[in-house]
Amino acid sequence: MPARRFIAIPLIAVASLGLTACGGDDKADDTTSTTKASSDSEATETTVAGGETGTTPTTMSAEQFDDAIAEARDQVESAGDDFCKVAAAANGVATQPPADADQAKKLYAIYADIFRQVADLAPADSGIDADGLRDAADKVEAEAETFDAASADPSGMPKTLSDPAVSEMMVKVGEVIQNDCAGAPAGE
Repeated sequence: MPARRFIAIPLIAVASLGLTACGGDDKADDTTSTTKASSDSEATETTVAGGETGTTPTTMSAEQFDDAIAEARDQVESAGDDFCKVAAAANGVATQPPADADQAKKLYAIYADIFRQVADLAPADSGIDADGLRDAADKVEAEAETFDAASADPSGMPKTLSDPAVSEMMVKVGEVIQNDCAGAPAGE
């Protein structure tokens, strides 16, 4: 069975990374190559420094994608009205990047729902821009309507999430998760 590539909602990624930035390693870029197998294959061969190669599954069937979406939807819905549980459920959104507009609509709808739930459930004194999160949710849904796999972000994340204002909101949400939710990943 192909492995799932995790696309965790960025607000959780911010918390789990401890709000730290990572530097690049240009040498590593020179020693790693990836070759995608033919279109009917479900694997990618990766060669790293030292000539080691490995095969990593990179695709999932439409049925597997739908199953992953249904699982993520269940996690979000079972979180109920608990801010921390909704935030934790966001980390369970696991799938590969959408291959077409239909998959983008399904995946981006979950992102939008999580943004709206976080906006609705955020502690009143948290400083989270609830209206900004709702606007971002609307933009994510609109982006799904015009999704084009050829020009999409390779990670599968909505381009809206690259907006500096949205990134700033996600940092704030990450801080609240870090401070208010028991069991949140510790900062580094």
